[in-house]
Amino acid sequence: MAIDRAANLVALLGSVCPAIVLMAVYANTASITIAGEEQNVIFSIQNMLGGEALYRDPSAFPFVVTQYAPIYYDLCVAICRLLGLQQDNLRGIYLAGRLISTAATLGTCLVMAAILARYSGLGRVTRFTLAFLLPVLVGPWACVARPDPLYLFLVAASLWAAMRYAETLRLRMLVVSAMLLLAGFYTKQTALFLFPLPLGVRFAREGWSNLKLRDVVACLAVYGAGAVFMTPPMLRNFAVGLGNGIDFSYAFHDVYVPAIVYRLPLLVAAGLAYRDAARSADWRPRAIGLATLWYLIVGAGLAVKYGSSVNYLDEFLVGCMLIAGMAPCLAAPLGGSRQRGLAVVVLGLIIAVEAISIYGNRPTLWSAMTSRQELYAGGHALAADAELRDQFIMVLDTSAMIFIPERAAFVPVEVLGSSAVSGHFDLAPVTQAVRDGRLCFAVAAPGLVERLLSAAPTRDDNPWIREIGKTLLADFHPVRTVGAWVLLASDACRGRSQ
Repeated sequence: MAIDRAANLVALLGSVCPAIVLMAVYANTASITIAGEEQNVIFSIQNMLGGEALYRDPSAFPFVVTQYAPIYYDLCVAICRLLGLQQDNLRGIYLAGRLISTAATLGTCLVMAAILARYSGLGRVTRFTLAFLLPVLVGPWACVARPDPLYLFLVAASLWAAMRYAETLRLRMLVVSAMLLLAGFYTKQTALFLFPLPLGVRFAREGWSNLKLRDVVACLAVYGAGAVFMTPPMLRNFAVGLGNGIDFSYAFHDVYVPAIVYRLPLLVAAGLAYRDAARSADWRPRAIGLATLWYLIVGAGLAVKYGSSVNYLDEFLVGCMLIAGMAPCLAAPLGGSRQRGLAVVVLGLIIAVEAISIYGNRPTLWSAMTSRQELYAGGHALAADAELRDQFIMVLDTSAMIFIPERAAFVPVEVLGSSAVSGHFDLAPVTQAVRDGRLCFAVAAPGLVERLLSAAPTRDDNPWIREIGKTLLADFHPVRTVGAWVLLASDACRGRSQ
């Protein structure tokens, strides 16, 4: 008995301790982005703290777009204002945003533990050990200053409520599940494609035979009522911000392959666990399996959007972890030689995916050790440049815009540029602003300048780089270096920057 308790303690510490250490490192790092171009979100928060609306007209000067739904932004701004943070307090804003995400990730862990507590036979230590592997497996996405972790928490909580609805057939649990998904949509728009899931979980238990019309109406009523929060500026920003175009090659190399390579042991473990659980007539593994399959279809389908990342499959990852936790062999590892062997294999695979994840995220961990003074020196130089102090600047390297939030224009550049290539954003107003002298200057990283101004871009260049170089920068030339960036000036304005 003492040996069992010691083994459980070691297993729990092996899960919780790495999660806490990694989240502490990621949350407090000075890095401008640890994943997913955090600076795009931080920039919008800075603008809100400066009195600007979250959603402005992207086609109007200074051409700013916000990609995501408002809940995360509003929550972060509320906390920043409560703490008295100003838009130039980068450390405070980043820390607030990352701590919100860290809390959301821990909330997701607790929801997973709650689902396993009710719908699996795992002991308390085992289910908490499995649930708290999530921050390790998602790496920096557990703490990133973006809406994603909060969205993942709401999706997981919605699944818990949907399982309770399928179990008890209580209408209020269906309404709770739908409301959580609606909140998820107003955090990150991906949740729109998960709206049918609460009823789908019910289907996994007993089909449509006992489904009542009132349940369908109640679910649709929740989603319909949520439409009142939608505004035209929000829709316009969604259309431009998410109109990145489709790139199957990008999705294959940057999403599908990493997701398979780094998480293959977990996928195998989930497959073995589901096969073991599906031998019985229990509806619960089927329901979690259906939800997981739905998450995979939605995540993999949306990942073909240019600019997507492996986190598009994080809902699927949560589902796989829940399936792995439902393996009867883990609930009763002493049930026979086959069960003991299968339990060892599943646990070994879970440990392997944890090790692979930590190894794969080592570059981010190393960069987290860089001092804030070193990382911010170039940005402070740009913000303090006397000749540019009253000028709007096209920021062609998004790492610069958070240092001049009140003067940054045409941001985020990769979002607006990609949207222009796909036909969702018109560059004509930007071109006119260049011609009439409102946009005389641009900053870009040295390597990007060469590609933007090259007459023959390389085959590896993103389409938006070629489009911006050809359409907006035809009359721009490098004049000097400011901080970490090259300053470009149009021919008509070069005298201002000498």
